[in-house]
Amino acid sequence: MKFFLLACLLVVSACTTAQKVKDPYQFVKDQAVIQTDLLFEKKDVNHDGVVELFLSPQEMCGTGGCPWYIFEKKGQEKNHIFLGEIFGAFNTLILVPNPKTTYSTIRIYHHMSADSGIVVDYEFKENQYEEVFSKDITREEFQDFFPK
Repeated sequence: MKFFLLACLLVVSACTTAQKVKDPYQFVKDQAVIQTDLLFEKKDVNHDGVVELFLSPQEMCGTGGCPWYIFEKKGQEKNHIFLGEIFGAFNTLILVPNPKTTYSTIRIYHHMSADSGIVVDYEFKENQYEEVFSKDITREEFQDFFPK
């Protein structure tokens, strides 16, 4: 019985361990299906005064947006921590305070047509951002989700 409980604890702890990445740029290039330049952006998602790195393979972007891979650097550590992947137009990305965690909810938009798109919220759960909400919205509804 003790062995079974120990094995369960090891499995649970392995699932909640953050993924460490030595070179975020190479990590993202490895995700791309073809060789590509990378887009680079930054935002402080956890309000610690240090900006997190957002990278996207340029060739994987389209009219709807880009896949963005998020990386955090803590102190003098050599490795970055992979915080997850989101999709959308970076110029629409806003950070929404989340009382459950020090990491903000990330809200982003991806364009679908001239009159509509999708708003998506990603929350930080365990050790990674996960999609928790998405909704098709019209151009008129955009301001409800992305106020100026």
